[in-house]
Amino acid sequence: MISRAYIDAVKQTLTIPEIWRRLNLSGEPRRLCSSPFREDKKPSFSIFDQGRQAKDFATGENFDGPAFLAKALDLPIAEALKRYVAMASGDNSGAECVPRQMDETPCRVARSKPGQRTLEAADNGKNRQNQRPSAWSAWASRAPR
Repeated sequence: MISRAYIDAVKQTLTIPEIWRRLNLSGEPRRLCSSPFREDKKPSFSIFDQGRQAKDFATGENFDGPAFLAKALDLPIAEALKRYVAMASGDNSGAECVPRQMDETPCRVARSKPGQRTLEAADNGKNRQNQRPSAWSAWASRAPR
């Protein structure tokens, strides 16, 4: 069992913007930005408290580091907390799979050895070339030069 004091100490070292970048989520983590979990017409996601807290104003959800990781990887909070502690200690096994995003391939659990679980991308037949362009590229193509 991980102690509460240890978890609080780890939360001071591993910030939400760092998790965002390690997981290669779309967009750039800022004080006001678009949500990495869904499409936004206007930015409605905010990172504050020196990167240790986040709020999605469109859904009303609040996140700390482990809760953000749980949402990004679609994990139960207990599993996300273990991965969060591992990521903070320098182990990148928490970022084995690119997380589920709006147009991304979802992750699934696979067993590589008895008792060992790993995440890998589920093949659902999507072809990356046929995806629609991002909102940024659509806006950039219309912007005056």
